[in-house]
Order: sequence, then C-alpha cells, then structure tokens
Amino acid sequence: MNKVIDFLKKRVWIIILIAGILFIPQSFNYQAKINMRVLVTGIGIDKTENGYEVTAQVIMPTPGSESGGSGARLDFISETGESISEGVQKIAYKIGKTAGLSHAGFVIVGENVLEENLVTLLDFFARDAKVNPSLMLLICEGNAKDTLEQTGKLELSVGVDLQKVFIYKQSSLNGLVMPIEEFINATFGISKSSIASGITIAPEGEENTSSKAQNESGGNEQEGSSQGSNQTQAKNARIKFYNEIYYFKDGKYIGKLDEEYQILGVFFTDKTANNGEFKISGVTGGILEDATVGVSFTDKKASTKVKFKNGKPTFTFNIKIKDIKITEMLNNDKPSVNLYNKMDKETMNVIKEKIKEEVQNFIISAFEQAKADGVDIFDVGEKMYQTKTKEWKKFYDEYGDNYLKNLDVKVNVEILNIN
Repeated sequence: MNKVIDFLKKRVWIIILIAGILFIPQSFNYQAKINMRVLVTGIGIDKTENGYEVTAQVIMPTPGSESGGSGARLDFISETGESISEGVQKIAYKIGKTAGLSHAGFVIVGENVLEENLVTLLDFFARDAKVNPSLMLLICEGNAKDTLEQTGKLELSVGVDLQKVFIYKQSSLNGLVMPIEEFINATFGISKSSIASGITIAPEGEENTSSKAQNESGGNEQEGSSQGSNQTQAKNARIKFYNEIYYFKDGKYIGKLDEEYQILGVFFTDKTANNGEFKISGVTGGILEDATVGVSFTDKKASTKVKFKNGKPTFTFNIKIKDIKITEMLNNDKPSVNLYNKMDKETMNVIKEKIKEEVQNFIISAFEQAKADGVDIFDVGEKMYQTKTKEWKKFYDEYGDNYLKNLDVKVNVEILNIN
C-alpha cells in the first residue's frame, strides 16, 4: 500500500497533465458552443404577400454572459420566408448563431394569419422535436411583430416568461393557456373544435380593460422597464385583463368571444381556474335595490356529467364554489348603515342566488354563441363519448356533426359559503 502511495506522489504531475489534456479542451469547446447559441423565448407570425414574417423574441448573450444568463439582453429579430421554418432559419443566419427553440414558451399569431387554416400553419411547431410540447398559442389583433415587441416594455422576466403570466392568469379566472399540441389534437377530435386566447399589450393607462385590472395582484404583468436594444425610453405596458377567446372549426377561424361575461363563462368551466373576482349587477331584494356587488371566491371546482333520456343527451356543468366573499356593494347610490353591519339572511340569499344565476348565464351565453356558429367550444362531444360511449355512438350515428343542435346544456352552481 505504501509503495502505491509513494508511486502516486512521485508521479502526481503526470496525472494532472493527463487530466488537463483530456478535459480542458472539452470545457473550451462547451463554452464555445454556448457562445454560438441564442435562446428564442417567443415567436410572432404575420402573413405577407409572399409568405410569412417571423419575429423572434430572443435572449442575446453579451460578452462574459453564458447562454442568456446574467448580462444578457432581450431583443427582437424579424425575417420573411415562404414558410415558418425558412423564416426561423434566416433568423439564425442573420444573427450568426444557432437559434434554439427548446426554450420558446409561446407563439403569437397575427389576426391576418387567421385567413388560413391555423392547424396547417402550425405544422412546423408540431413536427420539430426540439420544440417544447407545452408551447402556448396566443392570437393578437394587428401584427404579431408589434405585439411581440411590446413585451419588451413589460418586466424582463415577464417578457421571457409570458407563459408563466398566463398560467397565473388562468388560475385566477382571467386567462387561458392553450398549448399548440392540444390545439391541434382538438381539431382532429370528435368536435373538430379548438379555442385559443387573444393577447393585447398596451402602454400603461391605455389598455382597454375592466377597472378590475387595477387590482390584479403580483404586479408582474403591470410594471415594466425598458429592455432590449430597441426599447430605450419605452413606456411601461400591461397585458389586458380579459383577452378575447378565439374559436375554430377544422383549424379554420370561425369567431370570437369578446364580451366579458362570455369570456368568464369559458373561465368558469376551466378546471384549472380555482379563484378570482367578478361583479354582479341589478341585485334587488332584502336591503338591496338595483345594487352592484363585487365578489371574490376561492376553491372553485368544475366537473361535468352526461345523462341520456330517450336517446337525447343532456350535458351538465357542475360548478362548486367553497367560499365567496363580498368585496364591494353599491346600493343604487343609497348609503345604508345596514350595509356595514351584518346583513340579514334574506339579503345574503338574494346575493347568493344572483351569483348562481349570473354564472349560469356566463356559461350558457358562451356556449350558445359558439353553437350558433357550429363550434363545440366546450368540447362536449368528446366528453360525452368518453363517459357514455355506447349511447353517444348511437346518438352520433343519427345526427352526425349536427349533434350540437340536438343536445341540451345545463349549469348547476353550488355555493358552500358566502359572507
């Protein structure tokens, strides 16, 4: 044993030299590869006369930084091509680096692109194995390039993690996250229907949104700072509180929900959304007269149930809310001391029933508008097939794609506590 130790001590410099020869060149090569990469964190797509304009939101490494780490900057680069893949390739060529899409979190599509079949257009993102399968689809009015560049006026972390902002919005009943993979798969399902969220980013104070946006917590999507080489002296901006819901059939754009109550109808049926705020108007009863009541809620759960009777289905949404708190009451401009004391049971029951009525109206209104356009916006056909396969097949054999016109939709709302 001592002889082995003595041997190693005498020749330790040889071991160090060999290790250096083996590993140091690899570390230099790894750093070189890092410096030749730029992270694409978001994509914008617009239609042109001869193809498409692709705009990339990128993290550009600066000297001394590591692949978009500390010291990197947010930038926007555009190129045109006959296809999306060509546009992406030209962006990589333009910056002289490998454009990696594995960190991309969202794709924004301009409204002029909706003239085409959106599923066909998104084929590039479905086939590229390096693309994140949870890549989020968003749609904007006007040019996607302009909207994408507006993200530079948000907080840098928001610009990079726009998907995380919408995940937060979705849980708080004011957003929708639609992965491209899910959007495409829904097109080939029974309903052949898909939905996606819009996005509007406007300078601070100019966004067209409800007053409730002023109370959105976290501040991440409301407070911005200038970032990127083209964002000098840029105003702060914020994301619209309620964004439109676009709906599609066979990949083709059909219409959108742009009324706040209809958009809320989509959010209430979403199993991910579990808390939020909204208001009800025209509340009359007890001590209230044409009052507007603001409420917040927690622990909302959404489920569905299908029942067939005489061969016809009834599809029911069950919305259960564990706890509702009254946050504001405007009693037709009539102040009353009773409003600030513990209210009587009759008044609380009136508010409770009004909330149930409004949530039912939210959901039914959204469903009926899309139904009139032949779009199964809640994918009830797929849900009925999964839960009542035998009955559904018989029903579908009779009515085919006209099944929407021959089913009933109901909404049950249960409120466990209100105060």
